[in-house]
Amino acid sequence: MNSDLKTKIFRGTSSWLRTGQQRRPYIARSEPRTTWWPMSDISSTEHVDDTLRVSVSTAPARFRRHEELFSPAASTFFDLLRFSAAVIVVMEHLASRLFVGYGYLDNPGIWTQLLYWLNLLGSPAVVVFFVLSGLFISRSIYRTVLMQGRKFDWADYLSARLSRLWLVLIPALVVTFIVDLVADANGWVNKGAGVEVFAGNVLFVQTILVPQFGSNAPLWSISNEFWYYMIFPALFLAAIARTSRRTLALIALAIVLLVFIGPRKAAYFLMWLLGALVMVLPAMRRFGSGRALVVALALLTIAALLRPLVARGRLMFDGLEIDLFWPDLLVAGAAFLVMRIAFVYFASRQYLFNDSIDRLIRGGAGFSFSLYVLHYPFINSGYFLAHANGFHGFQPGIIGVLVEIIVVLLLCSIAWFFALLTEAHTGAVRKVISRMSARVAR
Repeated sequence: MNSDLKTKIFRGTSSWLRTGQQRRPYIARSEPRTTWWPMSDISSTEHVDDTLRVSVSTAPARFRRHEELFSPAASTFFDLLRFSAAVIVVMEHLASRLFVGYGYLDNPGIWTQLLYWLNLLGSPAVVVFFVLSGLFISRSIYRTVLMQGRKFDWADYLSARLSRLWLVLIPALVVTFIVDLVADANGWVNKGAGVEVFAGNVLFVQTILVPQFGSNAPLWSISNEFWYYMIFPALFLAAIARTSRRTLALIALAIVLLVFIGPRKAAYFLMWLLGALVMVLPAMRRFGSGRALVVALALLTIAALLRPLVARGRLMFDGLEIDLFWPDLLVAGAAFLVMRIAFVYFASRQYLFNDSIDRLIRGGAGFSFSLYVLHYPFINSGYFLAHANGFHGFQPGIIGVLVEIIVVLLLCSIAWFFALLTEAHTGAVRKVISRMSARVAR
């Protein structure tokens, strides 16, 4: 790396990006690198697929260069985005139960409007999840097929995805059933009960064939994620297949899945695909500066703040109707820019801040999935229990904000403990499944 390139990469005007930053250079490597991201595992299959156009020797140079740029600091930055998005989702769901409805406020002032506004950013946060997921799932596929020249093994891929999802989802559904009993006893009407609904959520057909299980409304996005995991490899393998018959079969599979999940979920797949483009587009290193990253983060913030303003019946735009796909797409585009710039800007860095802070960030990201699938039943049951005892919501003020912070920390603690029992063992479970699969194959 020459001195001019170093100057471009390290240039930046954002002080928070440099606070505590240890300038230990990250040494880029051409061989595959493990990542802290729990959903980016590489398949253990070793044989080569003779039906693909690509091999190790012809792997796209662009992806190889991008893979070498992908540093631990960039991985930690994406972990920070992931954990922040999970907390923001929790804040919106909690605030909807904790504070009185906005329509019940008399002449709300600017600070009250700001409080309610900031507690309406959960939907943009889910969109950021989609783009992050597209980045890392596609990266694992690219590394397997383009860089390592391995055959894409659907069985291995499904095993990795299902072990990741089911290890958290199934226990979360059981916890949902138990916690919902409190809400049931205090006036809540459960419209998502039953064995068939439970099974449908396990099979990721919630909001397609069955409702979300119990009170766990956020599970709609887990259905989206799973089917996006299936559709993307079909499209990618179709693009690189050697025979037209294989191409047509894979395209047909993708179309069938897109029709099955419905037009709304299919439309949001476009946002997921933006993440899949991060590692295959030109690096554009001239944009990989601290200034560019700050601008991209500002655009993401503005896009996220605009989303609740155009939602029907929210704040000062009461009554305005607009398809929320479009503001969500704007959020996804801004998130794409952030990720595209970030992995270039952090290319030569070992740490985002320093070793201690980076460990905390990775720790938070390590239970973000558990936090997402677990928080709402507790919020719902807590609300109905409090409501049965005379609680009707806090008026905006310091007491309500402090209670919100305390409850968020409590929910994070519950999710952290839950993750220790579930998603922390994802790697071990995958190894067991791989060994069992190998024995069956023999």
